[in-house]
Amino acid sequence: SPGIGTLPVDWLDLPLLHGALRRAIADDADDAGSLRYGDPAGDARLRTALTHRLADLGIATHPAQIVTTAGATAALDLAAQLLLAPGDSVLVDEPGWPVEFARLALMGVACIPVPRAHDGPDRDAMRRILDSHRGAEKPRAYVTVSVLHNPTGSSITLAAAHEVLKIAEAHDLMIVEDDSYAWLASREAPRLCALDQLQRTVYVCGFSKILTPAWRVGFLAASPALVERAIDRKLLTTLGAPG
Repeated sequence: SPGIGTLPVDWLDLPLLHGALRRAIADDADDAGSLRYGDPAGDARLRTALTHRLADLGIATHPAQIVTTAGATAALDLAAQLLLAPGDSVLVDEPGWPVEFARLALMGVACIPVPRAHDGPDRDAMRRILDSHRGAEKPRAYVTVSVLHNPTGSSITLAAAHEVLKIAEAHDLMIVEDDSYAWLASREAPRLCALDQLQRTVYVCGFSKILTPAWRVGFLAASPALVERAIDRKLLTTLGAPG
């Protein structure tokens, strides 16, 4: 269903998932990690594997810069909790994902829409918005889907991505890049995080689109300082990540 954003059930591989579970249980029998609190940052082996995936996308990172979450939605929520506070405003894509808008509103954050053009966000509109919102009204962050944008399906161009980052630098704006559809897109597609190397950007992704929505496994990658705060927050809210 295009409205749901997941693949048809018969496109997914249930035997593969069952086989993976059996191997994980067999490994756990040799070293019963399930009897201990998990690392709040997430499984170290998974985070190491993710560094290789991010390197394929041009994002140089280290396992210590990755935090796993219960799906990409939880990673988006964690990023918002770290970057925003009630009363803040945030730029979002228009059209965009209604669940994200509702979640930010629940936090007490005002969503300011940025029209989506064929090559990415409308940069002129973004400049006008930022110029007209100063002081306490200044947006703190921009949450966007750069590649295979939901719901338009378009992807940002390299020139547009560079321009967006220049605007963000000029206005001290953090960017949360939701790359939930990364596994269905070209590795060569421009990513804001690849151009910025996680200085002013936070990368969010998950596995729902290619494995199963029922396995809530996502992650964020960010600067060391932001990841340290993310781990502290996970310790206070969930203690450890389930292995």
